[in-house]
Amino acid sequence: MLPNHFELHYEGKSTENHSMDISVTKDILSALETLISTINKRTGSEEEINLEVQAFKEGSFGIEIALLADNALSSLEILSTIGIGGLAAAHGGVLGYLDWKRNRENVDFIKNEDGSIEVVDSVSGETTRTTAEIIKLSSDSRIKAQLNRILVEPFRKLDLNKVSITNQDITKVSFTRDKVESYSSEFFTEQLDNWTEDLTVTVHHVSLVPEGKWRIHIQGYQNAITAIMLDEDFMNKITDGKVTFKAKDRMIVTLEKQVTRKGERKKNTYSIHEVKKHWHDEKG
Repeated sequence: MLPNHFELHYEGKSTENHSMDISVTKDILSALETLISTINKRTGSEEEINLEVQAFKEGSFGIEIALLADNALSSLEILSTIGIGGLAAAHGGVLGYLDWKRNRENVDFIKNEDGSIEVVDSVSGETTRTTAEIIKLSSDSRIKAQLNRILVEPFRKLDLNKVSITNQDITKVSFTRDKVESYSSEFFTEQLDNWTEDLTVTVHHVSLVPEGKWRIHIQGYQNAITAIMLDEDFMNKITDGKVTFKAKDRMIVTLEKQVTRKGERKKNTYSIHEVKKHWHDEKG
């Protein structure tokens, strides 16, 4: 295997026939592409990196991936940064650092004279050495989300015993089901932008059906959004004629934003839980 190649192996009952569910395979390949492009961008590289599926390996289920670039060193640097091969690096890349930091809540950072970072477990006193760049990349929610899709989610979707990554016939990363379960549930997950706040909004469209979709504009936001109206008391006041609407009426509402992810796609859902105040805009 060439230095710029690596193999992903998925072992278990779900892959005994050297095959794997197509939707899971598709999501893994999509996550790999996003992971490589994100790290390439975050590290400031202007080199274009392309992924190429070389072969689907037998013996469990394996995929050989090649990283292709005009400058061969760029591919090796990406693999080294992830921690799955490439250039020799004592820091172990993002995966090496995340594995060391697993379930360690309190750590201190000490900058060495050579620019490296000594990371110290405040409780046990154990240390590891890495770089400021690796620490930053390891906390990047987008990068962690892709690692989750490649290494963790397949265990939840399929009956697997192990996921491993090899480079030049050397196993660089090995995840068993027990190891995956030992990570905190939030460790590899992307922190999505969920919130509930009291906000002033302008009403553009009213829906009078239960849990109807209202078109509103949040003060300070560029674009209008669609929100589900869940305040039954306020809806009853509209039905009884106690509340009327004119163009560009304004409200203070308790608004919730919930973000969900399916693969690479995010979906924003807005809900109005309570209308605290409503008034007609004199300019409306």
